[in-house]
Amino acid sequence: NDDDHESISFIFPAPTNNLILYSSVDEITVLQPTINIFSSLYPDVRIEWHKLSSDEFEAQVRTEIPAGRGPDVLLGYSSLLPDIYKTMSTGIFTDLAPYMSNDPDYNPMDYYEGVMKGGQMYGKQYVLPLTFGINAFMTSKELLEKNGIDSESLKTWKGFYKACTVFHENNPGKALINYGVKDYYISNLFLASGFRMIDYENNNVSFDTERFHEVFDLCRMYCNPEVPENLPIGNEAFELKYEECFLATLGRSTPSVTISLFSLMRTMSQETPVFCPIPNIDGGFTADIVDFASIPVGSQNKLNAWRFIKVLLSDEIQYGDTTGGSTPHSAFSAGNPVRRESLSKQVYDQIDVQPEWAPCSPDDAKQYIEQADLITDAILYPAMIRKYVIDIMTPYITSNDGSNYDKQLAKLISTLELYKDE
Repeated sequence: NDDDHESISFIFPAPTNNLILYSSVDEITVLQPTINIFSSLYPDVRIEWHKLSSDEFEAQVRTEIPAGRGPDVLLGYSSLLPDIYKTMSTGIFTDLAPYMSNDPDYNPMDYYEGVMKGGQMYGKQYVLPLTFGINAFMTSKELLEKNGIDSESLKTWKGFYKACTVFHENNPGKALINYGVKDYYISNLFLASGFRMIDYENNNVSFDTERFHEVFDLCRMYCNPEVPENLPIGNEAFELKYEECFLATLGRSTPSVTISLFSLMRTMSQETPVFCPIPNIDGGFTADIVDFASIPVGSQNKLNAWRFIKVLLSDEIQYGDTTGGSTPHSAFSAGNPVRRESLSKQVYDQIDVQPEWAPCSPDDAKQYIEQADLITDAILYPAMIRKYVIDIMTPYITSNDGSNYDKQLAKLISTLELYKDE
């Protein structure tokens, strides 16, 4: 077994007394408490911290890391690199899988395996997700029952697709989603569906074309012949109650946003919220990677870099410092903790902070955690692929008869082939 052999033969890098960090001003709230903890554990390590503007940070990372220079730990986010998977395929990041499997302090069961999968390629862990979002929506039990839709059916793509079709037949002219019509729901439906489009491991354009067709059929179904208007933000509870839309977007669906909207729905419209991510091809759900960490192969301080990442993955950073007596706050400003324990505590914290006039049900917290457990993959979506999909498939959605689908699909595939080989 190659994995066993690698585990037995792996030797951690030699200790050094240095650690180089780069950050934009936006990452200071994450790095400062992490540095504090790291320095208490490893007081002999000198930390060289370069605080840069956002533009300087992105420019230096994009030029220095490929040249073997730059930080020992890359603390990244979705827009930092144009295509994280294309970058991973070049081999400029260290494989962290041997560190994870040989470090007794690292327990893979502490983290969401499906989210971690989003940083893997060629059987190696080049990127470690730190936080994630669930591109999810909510609807109501009452709306589903009124339209003869079983909530359990929403857990499969076929069931989800049929439910959207049934709602459209019963409510012609109504919106599919309360917000996102600017690009005909493409961002909402396509990104949340978990399509990767390019398989860099096998160097080809690869995706489920049948399901892809159905996604764009839904976009066309709800935007043809007339494009609906976005519904007012903040009125989700009543838009669902009066069937003005089938789904209300939760964005990246953090516990604070989701639990608050659930409790408002129960209180204001007396409806029962149903959490509704879009199923992916695996029968699970695909998360959105928000923050990640990696170690460039050019790092001269890999052991310290790994130890620093372990602090980033600790409950003290993922959930928050509990020593001050007040309610802890995650060091990360957006996204869910990838650490299971930290997310669970955050979710149940929300029940405690909801106002008396908008109480939250423990069922809501349970729904949220159950959905996180069903994540089978995670994606840091490349902006260019999203742009190509929107630009090329929009003419199909807006066409009079939809007869140009094959032409637009062929154009998209050829465009992605060129992009892959750039």
